[in-house]
Amino acid sequence: FMVKKEIDMLTENYISNIQNLNRINILDEILLQYIHKANIQSDSQQKISFFLGGGSNAGKSTFRKRLKESVGNILIIDSDELKKEIPEYQKMLDANPEIAASIVHKESSLMASKLLEKAIEREISHIFDGTLKDTQKYINFIHLLKQAKFEVTLTIIDVPVKIALKRNRIRYEEAKANGDFPRLVPDEIVIQSHSMIAKSFVALKDLVDHWAIVDTQDNSDEVIATGSLGKETILNNKKYQEFLSK
Repeated sequence: FMVKKEIDMLTENYISNIQNLNRINILDEILLQYIHKANIQSDSQQKISFFLGGGSNAGKSTFRKRLKESVGNILIIDSDELKKEIPEYQKMLDANPEIAASIVHKESSLMASKLLEKAIEREISHIFDGTLKDTQKYINFIHLLKQAKFEVTLTIIDVPVKIALKRNRIRYEEAKANGDFPRLVPDEIVIQSHSMIAKSFVALKDLVDHWAIVDTQDNSDEVIATGSLGKETILNNKKYQEFLSK
């Protein structure tokens, strides 16, 4: 009972804070600090934008880590990371880890979009890690990036849905065994995230300079199809067709 009350109070406080007209300046300051902390140098000669998408439990974070290591000087734009920068978030997380993320979801998405705008202004290469669900939003992003002469790459990390569902359960059980309070993502949400990625990919692939679909089902990266400047190369047609038909 006590806990319920605390999270309610924290949520009310947060909601009143975000309605404050000064909030946008606060976020602005947070994002400038974030860029400063990341210590990424701008490079007007080589402006690269990676969009990284994938259904839930596809193996995106592992791939992203490797991508960052290979590219080096690159800013990560990820709304989940940005949640941690929201001043009220930690207290909400302590009070109720199960719902804290969903309370700040909208604001952290806005922060990711704003951080992308700042990266474009400052000519900073970046990896934008997102769901790709909102296709129109990404069409607008790509348009802005192309206008600013960024080279845009779209990489989709993929596994068959049944493997994603299995990984979802394993991840949940492992977290529980570690004494965390994990949230089991419902099966239908996992399935939906995969089918939406396939649809978004079809809508976005011809707008970017390069794209690739990487299958991670054997815990290794298998590139199943790539496209570059309008030319497509299908390396594993069976897996590519399975992806498209999700």
